[in-house]
Amino acid sequence: MEKLSLQNEKNTKLHIPVSNLMDAIPSKGTDGIRSSLSDVDYIVSLRDLSIMPEYMRKSAEIYKLENPELFSMLRGATNSSGEPVYANANFEITKCNVSEIFAVQTFVSEEKLSEFIKREQFLEDVGINWSKGSGSYIIKMCNSEKLAAILIPPVLLEYKKSGFVQPISKVSKRLRENNQIIIKQSDSSTVFDLEGALKDLERAMSMSNTVPVIKDGTHRAYISNIKQEPLTVVRISNQEEEPTNIPVRFEKVLVASVKPSPDDRYPGNTPSAIADLKKLGIDA
Repeated sequence: MEKLSLQNEKNTKLHIPVSNLMDAIPSKGTDGIRSSLSDVDYIVSLRDLSIMPEYMRKSAEIYKLENPELFSMLRGATNSSGEPVYANANFEITKCNVSEIFAVQTFVSEEKLSEFIKREQFLEDVGINWSKGSGSYIIKMCNSEKLAAILIPPVLLEYKKSGFVQPISKVSKRLRENNQIIIKQSDSSTVFDLEGALKDLERAMSMSNTVPVIKDGTHRAYISNIKQEPLTVVRISNQEEEPTNIPVRFEKVLVASVKPSPDDRYPGNTPSAIADLKKLGIDA
Protein backbone atom coordinates (compact mmCIF):
# COMPACT_ATOMS: atom_id res chain seq x y z
CA MET A 1 0.00 0.00 0.00
CA GLU A 2 1.25 3.46 -0.91
CA LYS A 3 2.81 5.42 1.93
CA LEU A 4 2.11 9.14 2.18
CA SER A 5 4.12 10.90 4.86
CA LEU A 6 1.98 13.79 6.00
CA GLN A 7 4.61 14.78 8.55
CA ASN A 8 6.72 16.16 5.72
CA GLU A 9 3.96 18.13 4.01
CA LYS A 10 4.70 21.86 4.30
CA ASN A 11 1.08 22.62 5.20
CA THR A 12 0.76 20.03 7.93
CA LYS A 13 0.19 21.57 11.36
CA LEU A 14 -1.57 18.74 13.12
CA HIS A 15 -0.18 15.25 13.61
CA ILE A 16 -1.25 13.96 17.01
CA PRO A 17 -0.75 10.39 18.19
CA VAL A 18 -4.17 9.05 19.13
CA SER A 19 -2.85 8.08 22.56
CA ASN A 20 -2.21 11.79 23.24
CA LEU A 21 -5.77 12.65 22.28
CA MET A 22 -7.15 9.91 24.53
CA ASP A 23 -5.22 11.46 27.42
CA ALA A 24 -6.58 14.93 26.59
CA ILE A 25 -10.30 14.20 26.38
CA PRO A 26 -12.45 13.39 29.42
CA SER A 27 -13.19 9.72 29.99
CA LYS A 28 -16.82 10.45 30.81
CA GLY A 29 -19.17 10.76 27.85
CA THR A 30 -16.62 9.97 25.15
CA ASP A 31 -16.93 6.18 24.80
CA GLY A 32 -18.04 6.44 21.16
CA ILE A 33 -15.10 8.65 20.24
CA ARG A 34 -12.64 6.32 21.93
CA SER A 35 -14.12 3.30 20.21
CA SER A 36 -14.10 4.92 16.76
CA LEU A 37 -10.44 5.93 17.15
CA SER A 38 -9.24 2.63 18.60
CA ASP A 39 -7.67 1.56 15.28
CA VAL A 40 -6.30 5.01 14.35
CA ASP A 41 -2.61 5.98 14.56
CA TYR A 42 -2.70 9.76 14.16
CA ILE A 43 -5.13 12.66 14.16
CA VAL A 44 -4.49 15.11 11.32
CA SER A 45 -6.32 18.17 10.03
CA LEU A 46 -9.09 17.90 7.47
CA ARG A 47 -6.88 19.93 5.16
CA ASP A 48 -4.20 17.24 5.28
CA LEU A 49 -6.63 14.38 4.86
CA SER A 50 -8.17 16.00 1.80
CA ILE A 51 -4.84 15.99 -0.11
CA MET A 52 -4.72 12.21 -0.11
CA PRO A 53 -5.33 10.52 -3.50
CA GLU A 54 -8.93 10.27 -4.65
CA TYR A 55 -8.90 6.46 -4.82
CA MET A 56 -8.33 6.34 -1.06
CA ARG A 57 -11.57 8.23 -0.44
CA LYS A 58 -13.67 5.24 -1.47
CA SER A 59 -12.54 3.34 1.61
CA ALA A 60 -13.01 6.23 4.04
CA GLU A 61 -14.86 5.40 7.27
CA ILE A 62 -17.20 7.96 8.81
CA TYR A 63 -18.25 8.19 12.45
CA LYS A 64 -21.07 10.62 13.24
CA LEU A 65 -20.18 12.56 16.36
CA GLU A 66 -23.32 13.26 18.38
CA ASN A 67 -23.63 16.57 20.20
CA PRO A 68 -23.34 15.22 23.78
CA GLU A 69 -20.06 13.50 22.85
CA LEU A 70 -18.77 16.64 21.14
CA PHE A 71 -19.58 18.75 24.18
CA SER A 72 -17.92 16.22 26.51
CA MET A 73 -14.79 16.31 24.36
CA LEU A 74 -14.69 20.13 24.35
CA ARG A 75 -14.94 20.19 28.15
CA GLY A 76 -11.47 18.63 28.10
CA ALA A 77 -9.93 21.75 26.57
CA THR A 78 -7.17 23.17 28.77
CA ASN A 79 -4.88 26.18 28.67
CA SER A 80 -1.08 26.06 28.63
CA SER A 81 -1.08 25.49 32.40
CA GLY A 82 -3.31 22.44 32.05
CA GLU A 83 -6.33 24.17 33.59
CA PRO A 84 -9.76 23.43 32.07
CA VAL A 85 -11.41 26.57 30.74
CA TYR A 86 -14.75 25.14 29.56
CA ALA A 87 -15.46 22.82 32.48
CA ASN A 88 -18.54 24.77 33.61
CA ALA A 89 -19.46 26.22 30.23
CA ASN A 90 -22.76 25.92 28.38
CA PHE A 91 -22.68 24.35 24.92
CA GLU A 92 -25.21 24.43 22.10
CA ILE A 93 -25.38 23.94 18.35
CA THR A 94 -27.09 26.94 16.85
CA LYS A 95 -27.30 29.12 13.76
CA CYS A 96 -26.17 32.72 13.63
CA ASN A 97 -25.81 35.57 11.17
CA VAL A 98 -22.12 36.17 10.57
CA SER A 99 -22.72 39.91 10.29
CA GLU A 100 -23.65 39.89 13.99
CA ILE A 101 -20.51 38.13 15.27
CA PHE A 102 -16.75 38.75 15.21
CA ALA A 103 -13.65 37.12 13.75
CA VAL A 104 -10.67 36.51 16.00
CA GLN A 105 -8.20 37.92 13.46
CA THR A 106 -7.73 40.63 10.85
CA PHE A 107 -7.38 38.40 7.78
CA VAL A 108 -8.29 35.23 5.94
CA SER A 109 -5.79 33.33 3.84
CA GLU A 110 -6.15 33.57 0.06
CA GLU A 111 -4.72 30.04 -0.18
CA LYS A 112 -7.22 28.57 2.27
CA LEU A 113 -10.14 30.24 0.53
CA SER A 114 -9.02 28.76 -2.79
CA GLU A 115 -8.95 25.30 -1.20
CA PHE A 116 -12.50 25.56 0.11
CA ILE A 117 -14.20 24.15 -2.99
CA LYS A 118 -11.72 21.27 -3.09
CA ARG A 119 -12.44 20.50 0.54
CA GLU A 120 -16.18 20.50 -0.07
CA GLN A 121 -15.61 18.07 -2.94
CA PHE A 122 -13.54 15.85 -0.65
CA LEU A 123 -16.34 15.74 1.91
CA GLU A 124 -18.86 14.93 -0.79
CA ASP A 125 -16.60 12.12 -2.05
CA VAL A 126 -16.51 10.51 1.40
CA GLY A 127 -20.27 10.84 1.82
CA ILE A 128 -20.68 13.99 3.92
CA ASN A 129 -22.98 16.78 2.78
CA TRP A 130 -21.32 19.82 4.31
CA SER A 131 -23.00 22.45 2.16
CA LYS A 132 -24.84 23.87 5.17
CA GLY A 133 -21.96 23.28 7.56
CA SER A 134 -23.86 21.20 10.09
CA GLY A 135 -22.95 17.99 11.82
CA SER A 136 -19.76 16.69 13.43
CA TYR A 137 -17.76 13.75 12.12
CA ILE A 138 -14.64 11.67 12.51
CA ILE A 139 -13.27 10.76 9.07
CA LYS A 140 -10.83 7.86 8.89
CA MET A 141 -8.58 6.95 5.96
CA CYS A 142 -5.67 4.58 5.60
CA ASN A 143 -2.34 4.56 3.80
CA SER A 144 0.57 2.95 5.64
CA GLU A 145 -0.92 4.47 8.79
CA LYS A 146 -4.54 4.93 9.77
CA LEU A 147 -5.33 8.62 9.95
CA ALA A 148 -8.39 10.50 11.15
CA ALA A 149 -9.64 14.08 10.99
CA ILE A 150 -12.24 15.57 13.30
CA LEU A 151 -14.74 17.87 11.62
CA ILE A 152 -17.00 20.05 13.74
CA PRO A 153 -18.87 23.32 13.10
CA PRO A 154 -17.00 26.58 13.75
CA VAL A 155 -16.51 27.30 17.45
CA LEU A 156 -18.09 30.53 18.70
CA LEU A 157 -16.99 31.77 22.12
CA GLU A 158 -18.93 34.24 24.23
CA TYR A 159 -16.14 36.34 25.76
CA LYS A 160 -16.86 38.44 28.84
CA LYS A 161 -16.39 42.10 27.98
CA SER A 162 -14.23 42.60 31.08
CA GLY A 163 -11.52 40.56 29.36
CA PHE A 164 -10.92 43.16 26.66
CA VAL A 165 -9.39 45.85 28.90
CA GLN A 166 -5.74 45.14 28.03
CA PRO A 167 -6.24 44.50 24.30
CA ILE A 168 -8.25 47.73 24.00
CA SER A 169 -5.51 49.65 25.82
CA LYS A 170 -2.87 48.29 23.43
CA VAL A 171 -4.97 49.10 20.35
CA SER A 172 -5.63 52.63 21.62
CA LYS A 173 -1.88 53.15 22.08
CA ARG A 174 -1.22 51.83 18.58
CA LEU A 175 -3.76 54.23 17.13
CA ARG A 176 -2.21 57.19 18.97
CA GLU A 177 1.18 56.23 17.53
CA ASN A 178 -0.34 55.84 14.04
CA ASN A 179 1.16 52.35 13.86
CA GLN A 180 -0.87 50.92 11.02
CA ILE A 181 -1.67 47.29 10.26
CA ILE A 182 -0.75 46.58 6.64
CA ILE A 183 -2.20 43.43 5.06
CA LYS A 184 -0.36 42.13 1.99
CA GLN A 185 -2.69 41.05 -0.78
CA SER A 186 -1.99 39.38 -4.11
CA ASP A 187 -1.70 42.62 -6.09
CA SER A 188 -1.43 45.32 -3.43
CA SER A 189 -1.24 46.12 0.27
CA THR A 190 -4.21 47.43 2.27
CA VAL A 191 -4.37 49.32 5.55
CA PHE A 192 -6.60 47.49 8.00
CA ASP A 193 -9.34 49.65 9.58
CA LEU A 194 -8.10 49.38 13.16
CA GLU A 195 -10.01 52.40 14.42
CA GLY A 196 -13.24 51.05 12.94
CA ALA A 197 -12.61 47.63 14.50
CA LEU A 198 -12.20 49.20 17.93
CA LYS A 199 -15.43 51.21 17.52
CA ASP A 200 -17.29 48.03 16.49
CA LEU A 201 -16.12 46.28 19.65
CA GLU A 202 -16.99 49.20 21.91
CA ARG A 203 -20.45 49.37 20.35
CA ALA A 204 -21.00 45.64 20.97
CA MET A 205 -19.78 45.98 24.57
CA SER A 206 -22.22 48.83 25.19
CA MET A 207 -25.12 46.52 24.32
CA SER A 208 -24.07 43.25 25.99
CA ASN A 209 -21.84 41.83 28.71
CA THR A 210 -20.42 39.29 26.28
CA VAL A 211 -18.91 39.45 22.77
CA PRO A 212 -19.40 36.54 20.31
CA VAL A 213 -16.15 35.62 18.53
CA ILE A 214 -15.34 32.78 16.14
CA LYS A 215 -12.38 31.03 17.76
CA ASP A 216 -12.04 28.23 15.19
CA GLY A 217 -13.51 28.19 11.68
CA THR A 218 -12.79 31.76 10.56
CA HIS A 219 -12.63 30.88 6.86
CA ARG A 220 -15.94 29.00 6.89
CA ALA A 221 -17.57 31.94 8.64
CA TYR A 222 -16.04 34.38 6.15
CA ILE A 223 -17.47 32.44 3.20
CA SER A 224 -20.89 32.25 4.86
CA ASN A 225 -20.79 36.00 5.28
CA ILE A 226 -19.93 36.52 1.59
CA LYS A 227 -22.81 34.22 0.62
CA GLN A 228 -25.08 35.88 3.20
CA GLU A 229 -25.99 32.47 4.57
CA PRO A 230 -26.57 31.58 8.24
CA LEU A 231 -23.70 29.75 9.91
CA THR A 232 -24.09 26.70 12.14
CA VAL A 233 -21.74 26.98 15.13
CA VAL A 234 -20.84 25.38 18.43
CA ARG A 235 -21.65 28.24 20.80
CA ILE A 236 -19.76 28.15 24.12
CA SER A 237 -21.00 30.53 26.80
CA ASN A 238 -20.34 30.98 30.53
CA GLN A 239 -16.71 30.07 29.95
CA GLU A 240 -13.49 31.29 31.55
CA GLU A 241 -11.19 31.79 28.55
CA GLU A 242 -10.09 35.41 28.10
CA PRO A 243 -9.54 37.08 24.73
CA THR A 244 -6.02 37.69 23.46
CA ASN A 245 -6.96 40.66 21.27
CA ILE A 246 -9.82 42.79 20.03
CA PRO A 247 -11.99 40.90 17.53
CA VAL A 248 -12.96 42.08 14.06
CA ARG A 249 -16.30 42.31 12.28
CA PHE A 250 -16.20 40.02 9.25
CA GLU A 251 -16.97 42.93 6.93
CA LYS A 252 -13.57 44.38 7.89
CA VAL A 253 -11.58 41.12 7.56
CA LEU A 254 -9.11 41.29 4.64
CA VAL A 255 -7.95 38.55 2.27
CA ALA A 256 -4.17 38.14 2.63
CA SER A 257 -1.60 36.49 0.38
CA VAL A 258 0.95 36.49 3.22
CA LYS A 259 0.17 35.73 6.86
CA PRO A 260 0.64 38.88 8.96
CA SER A 261 2.79 39.01 12.07
CA PRO A 262 1.04 38.03 15.34
CA ASP A 263 0.63 41.69 16.37
CA ASP A 264 -0.97 42.51 13.00
CA ARG A 265 -3.03 39.35 12.95
CA TYR A 266 -4.36 39.87 16.49
CA PRO A 267 -4.84 43.61 17.22
CA GLY A 268 -3.89 44.39 20.81
CA ASN A 269 -2.17 41.02 21.08
CA THR A 270 -2.07 40.11 24.78
CA PRO A 271 -0.89 36.68 25.97
CA SER A 272 -3.77 34.93 27.69
CA ALA A 273 -4.61 31.51 29.13
CA ILE A 274 -6.47 30.29 26.05
CA ALA A 275 -7.64 26.78 25.27
CA ASP A 276 -5.64 24.91 22.63
CA LEU A 277 -8.22 23.07 20.53
CA LYS A 278 -5.48 21.41 18.48
CA LYS A 279 -4.75 19.20 21.49
CA LEU A 280 -8.26 17.83 20.93
CA GLY A 281 -7.57 17.22 17.26
CA ILE A 282 -9.63 20.22 16.14
CA ASP A 283 -8.06 22.29 13.38
CA ALA A 284 -10.16 23.83 10.64
